[in-house]
Amino acid sequence: LKTSLNAPNMTVRWNDFGGSIDAIYDFASESFPGTPEEAAKAFIANNAAVFGVSDTNDLRVFSQRAALGGTLVRFQQTFAGIPVKDGGIGIVMNKNNQVIMASGPFFRNIN
Repeated sequence: LKTSLNAPNMTVRWNDFGGSIDAIYDFASESFPGTPEEAAKAFIANNAAVFGVSDTNDLRVFSQRAALGGTLVRFQQTFAGIPVKDGGIGIVMNKNNQVIMASGPFFRNIN
């Protein structure tokens, strides 16, 4: 991810229990078109392996608000339509729909 975003100073924290990203910051992605929700989902889809997401339809927006001069979109992780306790992904974007921070955890291999 650091290489693909050309972000050598990116900070990444891993969540061992969830098996995914806990937080990433100190970077700026490319600008994504559409609404903040659409842009956030596009970033997640483009980096699905990093987050452990096999289907973005397992994410449901439960919060969207202004943050850090842009937008924070928070997704609840679901499995078979059921919310996964404490599972999800938060995406912070600047006013240009560039992702500047992401947090989890998204729990892998829910069954």
